[in-house]
Amino acid sequence: MKTWGKQQTIDNVVCTKGFIEFGNKQHVSVYTFLTEGFSIDVGANTIPFLQETLLQQKPEAIILTHHHEDHTGNGAFVEKHLHIPQYIHPLSVDDMRVTANNPQYRRDVWGTRPAFHAEPLHETFHAKSTWDVLHTPGHAFDHVALFNRNTAQLFAGDLFVAPKIKIMLEGESYSTLLHSLRFIQTIDYGTLFCSHAGLVDDARSLIDQKIAYMEEFADEVMTLHRQGKDADEIVAQLLPYKAIMEAISDGEWSRRYLVETVIQEAPELFALV
Repeated sequence: MKTWGKQQTIDNVVCTKGFIEFGNKQHVSVYTFLTEGFSIDVGANTIPFLQETLLQQKPEAIILTHHHEDHTGNGAFVEKHLHIPQYIHPLSVDDMRVTANNPQYRRDVWGTRPAFHAEPLHETFHAKSTWDVLHTPGHAFDHVALFNRNTAQLFAGDLFVAPKIKIMLEGESYSTLLHSLRFIQTIDYGTLFCSHAGLVDDARSLIDQKIAYMEEFADEVMTLHRQGKDADEIVAQLLPYKAIMEAISDGEWSRRYLVETVIQEAPELFALV
């Protein structure tokens, strides 16, 4: 496995991207962001470039968008070497005090997230600007987005990632994610930064596209479900191509879970319309 990273500064935000490449030349990546003296997320501890960057940047504090190890993996490293406060949604403060017990494929890619101390985020915090902490669950129960009232910059964590969902991680909620996306569109943001896509051009339009896609996909799933088709048959018809992550995750990421979640959450989904 090969790792590397790169940096660029956009609108006074230092965007650090860490890459992990596998033997088949496929790669995954994750961003951390430095703005107004603090860092948003700390990245995976399998990417030394991210650790080196944290030491170089010397942020005054860390804000974590959610508990997943590709965002919190260097929390213990920060605690040991930088001695600065780290903040996460109150729902995950206790979880951070225990080493994560994730499936082997996730440990192989992102590493094990060691225990560290995190403090609870409040609804707002102050750096050079006033920031709103927006609870936006769906991808994770503790997920937050961060909105700078002064610059109208929105740091959306893993809320957006891509305009279409073809696979879901076990534990994600389709209806809750859709609700969070709709909520974000009520915020008067300008620039949007995503933890896996970086700066997202024309973000408002792309999130509208994602919302429309999710609504349409849910309709298609439920139409087939009412015709008596089971989850596997629906997958075969609507999502015929197996994703790489499904192949390597031993089913933790899957098309079947995506379809099953839509069916299970249909009352909530269609109540939201």
